[in-house]
Amino acid sequence: MQAVITVLRLIALIVQFINVQTLINKRSVEQIKIELLTNTKR
Repeated sequence: MQAVITVLRLIALIVQFINVQTLINKRSVEQIKIELLTNTKR
């Protein structure tokens, strides 16, 4: 039973990590878009 709990915790950690990575990726994409917009305005 302890092994099952450990595996579930590992999966939860991996899922959290993936979520954080996708958030960072979305943010950088938005940042790049904003930079491109400001550059074209100049």
